[in-house]
Parts: sequence; structure tokens; C-alpha cells
Amino acid sequence: MSKRTWILVLAGLAIALFPASPARADGWLSGDVPAREAQRVDPLIVQLGSRDFQERELATKSLIALGASARTHLVKAAQGPDAEVRRRAGLILARSDKDIDTARLLKPIRIHLLYRDTPVPDAVADFAKKSGYPLQFEGDRIRLATRKITLDTGEVTFWEALDQFCRAAGLMEPHPPRAANPTTASSMSRREVQLMELRMMQRRGFPVPPARIDFGRLVLVEGQESFPTSQTGGVRIRVLSPKAEIHAKSSEETVIVLEISPEPGIDWRGFLAAHVENAIDGKGREVKQIRENTMPADGAMNEWAGAIAFNLNMANNAVIFAGGDVENVATQPGPSSREVPIRLKLSGRETKSLSELQGLLYAQVQTPQEPIIRADKILQAEGKTFKGPENSFLKVHEVRKGDNGQIKLRVSVRAPSMGEDALAMMQGAVFVRRFNGRMAFLAQQQEGEPPAVQNLLLQDSKGQSYQLVSSEENTQANGMEITQEFRLVYQSKQGLLEPAQLVYLGRRLVTVEIPFTFKNVRLSD
Repeated sequence: MSKRTWILVLAGLAIALFPASPARADGWLSGDVPAREAQRVDPLIVQLGSRDFQERELATKSLIALGASARTHLVKAAQGPDAEVRRRAGLILARSDKDIDTARLLKPIRIHLLYRDTPVPDAVADFAKKSGYPLQFEGDRIRLATRKITLDTGEVTFWEALDQFCRAAGLMEPHPPRAANPTTASSMSRREVQLMELRMMQRRGFPVPPARIDFGRLVLVEGQESFPTSQTGGVRIRVLSPKAEIHAKSSEETVIVLEISPEPGIDWRGFLAAHVENAIDGKGREVKQIRENTMPADGAMNEWAGAIAFNLNMANNAVIFAGGDVENVATQPGPSSREVPIRLKLSGRETKSLSELQGLLYAQVQTPQEPIIRADKILQAEGKTFKGPENSFLKVHEVRKGDNGQIKLRVSVRAPSMGEDALAMMQGAVFVRRFNGRMAFLAQQQEGEPPAVQNLLLQDSKGQSYQLVSSEENTQANGMEITQEFRLVYQSKQGLLEPAQLVYLGRRLVTVEIPFTFKNVRLSD
């Protein structure tokens, strides 16, 4: 058997054993891969540079499927001599990083509810306490007080616990009414214009992160209802009943509405897009998604006095003006929405249901504060630049070690683009730039010390931090690229080892992919 045949056999076996990326299959990335799988990585990496396109594709899919076991080899391959191998290794690593981010940021809490003849109001209060999330009942409390609940959920996710709780207590989540048909031709035209303006601004490099979306408290009322449900990590997706749908534009299409509910602890920044990968009607026929341009559903962008204003979830505001006049404009948050309409082209007018519906939702989630960049061997790092995600970097200009245990550093930092830390660096400055022949302004007011000062930690090899005793800073702007230079003095103390690394802590805005699968979805009549 030839070497090429052996490579194809190995690739086919890897795909058979691992048919899809775990994060795409169930929203979770598994690093627990048997050791024997790691031995297949090297020939697959060689195959990434094959002259045969199909062999390159097979190797790419196989390495994605192998997950964490291939990472060390892929990092090395991404720096190798073969351009195609470097390109594909980089794409696979990016895919792996996205899966890891999705699993980490959407990780659900797990709780155990146990009640024995407990009054429902007491159980609701206990549920809220155990989950740490705002949960309350609205309705006739006197009548509800006589109702008791017996339930043992076992250790389950928050949304699974809520589902079991509602069924046992005879409660449900209410849905606010909606306008019958808000998508008129004129409003769609205006939304398309706003979308074009937003895209133009983004292409010009304006860092405009969306605000955190707070869906408010979780309310329960009396009643029972059941919807087709899919869950990935801490995000629940449901297909709402047909009566709640936005009207279809013609008799040849239908609209289903997906309700997205992230756990309250997830730093949700908004829905981006929905993609239907597979939809089959009750007769086994394929149903296609109808593509259309829509604005983000979460009210992240508002129009006021000819300006496009972006809410940034900060005590202050950042406003981008596309016009020539500048006024003091305060942005007002728009109504948040969890509902995503998806238009489908019907196979026939008699189509009443879908036997299967699969796809992906794309959304943005902000990470907690975490290490973004590590400058290792800091005492020998003078003149070096350490790169991070989303165009961020930390450059070490000077390192000086004094006799009194002080370490003096001069460094430059750029925060990840599309993150709140990038805006915080502006410190009240107003930056001006040409936009489509006019002057465009981005105004940011920042009070107090910018977070980047406290987020630079000098640590020893055990992770113990030196004390920051003084700092000077200078903000530099090149267009909309904001870089901050720091002169820092750290003091050693008893018990600390030699400085080992300078760590930059920050937050990133991450696009996550959330798969969904539904069975037996009823369509409107």
C-alpha cells in the first residue's frame, strides 16, 4: 500500500471516529482524546500541504476533529516553511480557539433542587437563592401559597432545572405581545440604510463594542406551555408557537421565531446572525432559508438627530456622528429582544411542520477579565513585542532593575479592538477622522484612572505580584488605533522571587457559534 493511500486511510478513520467538531455538535469541546490519536497528527499535518485539494480538506477536517491533542503540533506547523500548511494550521487553531471560547463563556451553572411538599412561593425564593439569579412570581400569591411542590431535579443546568420546576409547579414564563407586522417595506429600507452605515463605520476602524444586554428578572406566572427546545451550554433556544410569529411576506414562505435565552450570568452582547444548515418538512423535502439583511435585534444601535449612537454599557457614552454638526447627544438604550425571526421557503402550501431543523446562531459575548498577553522572561524582554488577540500587543521598551528591589519598566499597550478596554484608553479625548468626505467624531469621557494601569501585573515564577508604587502614562492615537505608553515602577517585598513575567489583564469581545437542533416543529396554518 502506498504512502498516499495510508494517509487517506488514516484521515478517513479519524473522520469516522470524530465526525464533527465537538463544539459544533453539542457546544462543548472535549480535550480528553486517547493518546493513540495524537500519533496520527504528524501525517495529517503533512497532508495539509498535499497537491490534492480533497486530501487537504480531509486532513483539515480530521485535525479539527482531533481537538486539543493536535494543538501543540499545529502551533509548530503554523510557523513552518510550507505556506499552505501554515495557512491551514492557523485556521484550525482559530477554529479550536473559538470552540474553547464557546465552551468556556457559555458554560452553564449546575444546581440541584429538592422539595418535599414545599409551598410554591417558598420554592421560587429558594430557587432564586440557589441559582443566584433574579426569579419571582407574578400573579395571585394568596392562591399560589396553598399550592405545594415535590421535586428532585438531580444536578442539572439552570434551564433544565427551570423547566422541571415550572412543570411541577404549574408555572410558565410569559411572552410579551408583539406588533402584528412591524416589517413594512419602508422600515426595511431604512434598516438596510442603517446597516450599510454601520458596516462603513466598522470598515473605517471605529472600535464600537456593543453594550451588555440585560434581559431583566425572570418572571413566572400561572400556566403551562411547551416549546421545541435546544440547549448549548448556558444558552437555551426555543421555537415559539406559531401565533407569536411575524407575518410571512407571501404564501410561499413561512416564518419561525427562535427565542434565545442566555443564563443571566453570561455577559451577553447581542445576536448577530442565524444560519439554517438543514431543514426537512414532514414529507422529507428540503426547506431553504430566505436570506435578508436585518439590523441587530438587541437595540445596540439607535438613531437620534441624524447621528448613529452606540450604547456602550458605561456611565458615559460614545457617539459616532456621520453628519457635519456636533451636538451633545445622550444615547438612550433601545428595547432588548431575545427573538430571532427566520424566514423559510416552503416546499408546498400543504407544508404544516418541519420534522427536523438544524443550524447555528452567531452571537457576541464579552469575556471576564483574564490574561490577554504574557511578556515572559521580562528582565530579558527589552525591545520585544508580545502579540495578543484582536490586534492587541504589549511592547517592552525599557527594563531596569534597581539595587533597592525596584523594577522600572517602560511599555506600550494596545487593548483588543472591539473591547471596552480599548475605549477606556481614550481618557476623555475626542478623535477626529475623515468619514465619507465629512468629519466623523468619536467622543469618549472617562473618569478616574484608566483600567490598563491596574491591569498590568509584574509577577514572579509562582504568580506572586509585585507592588506597583508609581506610574506615568501617555495616550497616543493613530487614526482610531489607540496605544497607551506606561512608565511603571514596581517594588519587591519579602518572599518574592525574581520577576518572571508582565501580564496584561483585559476583556475580549468573542463571537460564539451556538448550534441548535429541533424535531417536529409546527408551522403556522
